[in-house]
Amino acid sequence: MSELQHRPLHKKFHPLIWLFVVALIALYVQAWTQTQIRLTDFPAFYASGRLLRAGENPYEREAECRIQGQIRSDLCMPTPHAPVLLQLFAVISTEDFAASYNRWSAILLIMLSLCAWVGYRLSGSLLSAVCMVLFQPIFISITQGNITPFILVAVLLWLLLLRWNKDFWAGLALSLTVVKPQLALGLGLPLVFVRPKAFLGLCAGGLTFAVIGFGLVGVEGYRSVLDTIASMARGEEPGTDPAKMFNITGLLTRAGLSRLWAWPMFAAGLIGTTLLWRRRFNLRTQMIGIVIALFTSPHLFTHDLSLLAVPLLFVHPFAPIAASCVFLLAQAAGAQYAGAYLLMGALIVFYWRRKTHDDAVDGLASTA
Repeated sequence: MSELQHRPLHKKFHPLIWLFVVALIALYVQAWTQTQIRLTDFPAFYASGRLLRAGENPYEREAECRIQGQIRSDLCMPTPHAPVLLQLFAVISTEDFAASYNRWSAILLIMLSLCAWVGYRLSGSLLSAVCMVLFQPIFISITQGNITPFILVAVLLWLLLLRWNKDFWAGLALSLTVVKPQLALGLGLPLVFVRPKAFLGLCAGGLTFAVIGFGLVGVEGYRSVLDTIASMARGEEPGTDPAKMFNITGLLTRAGLSRLWAWPMFAAGLIGTTLLWRRRFNLRTQMIGIVIALFTSPHLFTHDLSLLAVPLLFVHPFAPIAASCVFLLAQAAGAQYAGAYLLMGALIVFYWRRKTHDDAVDGLASTA
């Protein structure tokens, strides 16, 4: 058994825990039915899909706002993501916005089921896998119609394929994170020095997505999305207030300091993860790397915290739900940012203090 695979809970506790899990699922479903879908993140993806179907530039801001204005008049959200899932948005987006949201929700639930399956293969515990996908930021990403479940699937498959010593395929799975390049860089770039085959897989997948994206949006589309990203970096886009981020950028902004310091911190995070993985590349250090990538990511909102479910998976079967309670209590106390930073810090400490006496038999121990 891996050093990070927890011992199963005593069977007499299982019925109570499963009862709690069922109750939590019922609570989530009830909350989801009350979601105002026009106020979610989905209108931005919907607008891009509709524009692509019409043969227009899906990243052109005026056109995006024209379509989003038919759904909500108070806000026009940007679409800063690489055109990895753009064709999927086009397929599910029709004139009926509510039906489009429901189709997209069904896809997200399929991805969530895949997350649970991979989580089970990684942890060996069905209870742990189910609790993992009940992590509150994941629920938020689902109700908001965000793409984060795709990122979560990519990271989980990356870990599983590394365990199976299929480095190239692991990198290929991780390449799905190029939809959010800051996360692809944070987790992928250090692989150059520890698992070059995995990095090659990441590059191959990223290049494939880039070619497909070029065929969909062309030079003009890429130029538009880069303009949007630059505008967001300057804090000029609505709905992307850096003060509301759960990362170093948010910390600096709320402290009244320049957000530009986030970029040296991002570089420091890359260097730190690389040095850590060069010393020992196993599941324990990978979990630390995930937390570092999130904290130093230049762009990070609540739904992006879904990736913390991965390191929580190996702490304890109930850890993702306990962490969700911490989030909710912190939010009720008006300290949601402190709650997120506390969780990140606790995970770093937990994995840093883990004993490594059985690294040699760890399924993810480095062979470099």
